[in-house]
Amino acid sequence: MQHRLQANTIGSAPVHPYTLDGTPVVLMIDNNNDGTIQPLTDKVYLYTGMRRGGKHYYALNITDYEAPEMLWSINSGDADFSELAQTWSDPVPIWIRYDDIGTEVEKLALIFGGGFNGDDDGDGIDLGKDERDDADPTFTGTNDDEGNAIFIVDAETGELIWKASGAGTGITGSISDSLYFHSEMNDSIPAKVVAMNATNSSDEYHDRAYVGDTGGVIWRVDFSNVDRSLWKVTRLANLGRHDTFADQTHDRRFFHAADFVLSQDSNGAFDGVVIASGNRTNPLADTTDNYLYLIKDRNTFSAPSTESPVSHADLQDLTNNCLQDNDPSDCDNFDVLTNTVPALSSGWKLKLETCTDETVTGSCGEKGLSQPLVLFGKIFFNSYVPPLSQESAPICSPEEGSGQS
Repeated sequence: MQHRLQANTIGSAPVHPYTLDGTPVVLMIDNNNDGTIQPLTDKVYLYTGMRRGGKHYYALNITDYEAPEMLWSINSGDADFSELAQTWSDPVPIWIRYDDIGTEVEKLALIFGGGFNGDDDGDGIDLGKDERDDADPTFTGTNDDEGNAIFIVDAETGELIWKASGAGTGITGSISDSLYFHSEMNDSIPAKVVAMNATNSSDEYHDRAYVGDTGGVIWRVDFSNVDRSLWKVTRLANLGRHDTFADQTHDRRFFHAADFVLSQDSNGAFDGVVIASGNRTNPLADTTDNYLYLIKDRNTFSAPSTESPVSHADLQDLTNNCLQDNDPSDCDNFDVLTNTVPALSSGWKLKLETCTDETVTGSCGEKGLSQPLVLFGKIFFNSYVPPLSQESAPICSPEEGSGQS
């Protein structure tokens, strides 16, 4: 592989071997919290996926960094992980509890998405979500046959604890203690999952998570109950190709993690999910209107009993900064009788449209390409804007676009 990369061999598959392309995640278990790793009592584990390189996750025991050991590996050929696509989703360590054959156990676990259904062999022939026809304004891709899942595994053994999958077409509900099907989980999930202790702050267990998929759906995952048959996924928002409009303008995709913040407004408490859309695999595209979103999840203490996902149209559009002057009357959806903007009850959206020529099709291609950060009531995030004249750039000095923050 190193020779292939150095020689840049043309005509061989894969044209560009990605090999191990994932981001390593380190979990340190310092049992006495003294800041020092003692090999006899403490542990340090490293986890990584392959991203474009393949459909495997690897775990290493690096407690003795001079003699690392393979801890475990999983791949799409394993029966419990047949839904795995390219392993883009960085594993997230979580601390959970559940009933295991009549015994309540506590576990260090990992949660991650099913990955990206992309070009598997690098031969230049696009597959899955990579397959697109930019000349057809109605083309938004198709449902994925892999990657449309969310996994929770034992951090020390790699054993499956639970998964939610879209493989059971037409089925929504718990199939067993370790398996949940959702009929609308149709799109691959390359994004990192954001997990939190949201239900009971007096304990130390993670119990909820959020993640977006490549079809523009934001998923809520609930795993607070010790009975795994009660764990579930629900659609919090439907913001992409499954929403009202099926064209490239609305083909919003999520490749990066959300952030999560507890807050309240005049309607009461909510858990805010902040996320930016953008197709990481096609950064030069300019046909999709991407947005930064804040979705207000009002089910702050327990999983929703029914599913009613927020749509793009349900969210107040704040692109024109209509609340900056503390006078909401110039906002869309303003209610004269109540002097409020009712649409804010579901959340808001901010269009990413930085562009020097507004006549260019779509939003000129600005897209979110990182995880937002909420800090002291402010949202920090960056975006990428492709060059407007991509075809006219000299071969030896390509236009690289620009970043916004």
